[in-house]
Amino acid sequence: MEQRTSPAKVLVASTIGLAFGLSAVTNASFGVFVLPLSQTFEWKRGDISFAMAIFQIFNIIMAPVAGWFIDRLGIRSVLIPSVILFGTVLASLSLLSGPLWQLYAGYALLATVGIGTSSVSYARLIVPWFSVKRGFALGTALAGMGVSVSFLPFLVRVVMDLSSWRTAYIAEGALVIVAVSPFVMLWAWDPQHPASGVGTHQADAAPQTSGLEFRDAIGSRAFVLLAVGFGLLGILTGAIPSHVVPLLVERGVAPMQATIMASALGLWLIAGRIVMGYFMDRFFAPLLMTITIAIASAGLVMMLIGMTGVWMIVPISCAGFAIGADADFLSYLTSRYIGMRAFTRTLGLLFSAFATGTGIGPAIMGYSANVSGSYNLALEILIATTTIAIIPFLFLGPYPKGI
Repeated sequence: MEQRTSPAKVLVASTIGLAFGLSAVTNASFGVFVLPLSQTFEWKRGDISFAMAIFQIFNIIMAPVAGWFIDRLGIRSVLIPSVILFGTVLASLSLLSGPLWQLYAGYALLATVGIGTSSVSYARLIVPWFSVKRGFALGTALAGMGVSVSFLPFLVRVVMDLSSWRTAYIAEGALVIVAVSPFVMLWAWDPQHPASGVGTHQADAAPQTSGLEFRDAIGSRAFVLLAVGFGLLGILTGAIPSHVVPLLVERGVAPMQATIMASALGLWLIAGRIVMGYFMDRFFAPLLMTITIAIASAGLVMMLIGMTGVWMIVPISCAGFAIGADADFLSYLTSRYIGMRAFTRTLGLLFSAFATGTGIGPAIMGYSANVSGSYNLALEILIATTTIAIIPFLFLGPYPKGI
């Protein structure tokens, strides 16, 4: 049979899919819509922002559900419809007519139908294709999200300036469908599926029947340690990017310069994913994880003790590098300690633990600013939670044999 896909094609499809997937598109562009929506409907900005809280809640709920469907129905049966539905619902937000509940319902629906375009799905697509170079493949694909975060807000802003926010929603939805659909339809195949044209002869493919059953997986010591570790790390991942500009301004950086330095955070996110993905294939991943977390903790300490001005680029870079590597490690360690048999359902639950942390992080930053007038309290909390997050990874132990 003619080979329809290959590891390289799967990686390209996954990178593009993640660049225009649920998390990247929604998180990157939401802030651009806040002011136009407020001006059009006279909604308060805080009320508009609550839509993202609802979105995050549905993300947490739907990730395990998506994992269950993928394991039952196959990756293509979930991924392809989810891409199309996500783009369609995103475009339909152009029809908002006034009641605030429509915005909330729209973002809840985005998370519900679009969860199949998240990193859980693409990790499931990539992992079976790569055994030896799995870390680098995951890091490269997840870096696509960083690229999207860097350019998508600018693109949405341009469309708004040329037309309106309604047109911007339509353009975003169309872009998702047009950019992603051809690649996932043509190249997103399991290596052992007959239609891939590869079958079981793919040299770097991982056995999909190895690993723990789902019940054993969620009851395992490794699952508990990973859930605790990534739940704590999620707090850092949600906190710093959401408040990086006001944090920098508080530390004496001019607003425009703070915006530029915030872009550097995005570049370090990309670097963290690719670099740590490369090293995961060569060194023991839990050890790399502890080093990465220690770097982030050191950066937070630098912020707290009074580093100011342009020197803030150093701790911001430390945090950005670690935040970028989180998603790589989450998928990689799940595959090594749980295996492929129940990979997607287990990863969905771990992703929910991680997402819970990312939802808590911004609240900690905002509460600190409201109560004490600065981010010092939040930084103290982040130093504690991030440092404690090292402990679970120290107790993971060697990779289980036969997984």
